[in-house]
Amino acid sequence: MEGTSPVVIPVTPQGNVLPSVVSFAEEDEVVVGWTAKRRATSCPKDTFASVKRLIGRRLDEAKDQAKMVPYRVGRDEEGNVQLLCDFVEGGVLYPEEVSAYVLAELLSAAEAITETSIKKAVISVPAYFGEEQREATIQAGRLAGLDTVKLIREPVAAALAYGIKAVEDEVILVLDLGGGTFDVSILEVGGGTIEVLSTGGDALLGMPPSLWWAVATQPTKTDVKMPGVTAGSTK
Repeated sequence: MEGTSPVVIPVTPQGNVLPSVVSFAEEDEVVVGWTAKRRATSCPKDTFASVKRLIGRRLDEAKDQAKMVPYRVGRDEEGNVQLLCDFVEGGVLYPEEVSAYVLAELLSAAEAITETSIKKAVISVPAYFGEEQREATIQAGRLAGLDTVKLIREPVAAALAYGIKAVEDEVILVLDLGGGTFDVSILEVGGGTIEVLSTGGDALLGMPPSLWWAVATQPTKTDVKMPGVTAGSTK
């Protein structure tokens, strides 16, 4: 905190961004973040990313998401999503276990900077998360070493981070285009509260940071020649 305002702390030498990627190797080696991301091309079957699309879900509900990842996805006896990996005990782990490694890395960085033990945290989750997905996220926090985990919907977190105060009555549209999902939420603000009235989205639509950078740095106007398309065409 700086006074009464929260600040974003650096969690890696690269800054305040930690890729949610975990990679496993022989001899119980586990790497998280940028190092894991670099191993994704050489060890795709044992490197896990985008698990938020699978956490707390049954495989029959997440077939499309499972087809889009390079690692192996299975299910347990109850139909819940499992991740297959040769370098973990039993050869399987759950998405919340992968999330726990990422959260533990963030927790370690926060404790190092604040020089204090942290046992409570608030974790943001997509507004469309159901009860099973929310419970799996809480379990991930506990596996990471937290005693108390509270959840906040991501559009509410975005509104708070943007500086919106829940004083005047307002209706706000929040667009959240992230690394793997695109969410749209309508918030009602007023009376000291922020309430999500409606939400929708696409769990398969998103942009990785590298693509965000490419879009942000492109010229506002680009001359592109396409066969059969002329200036003013609506094609």
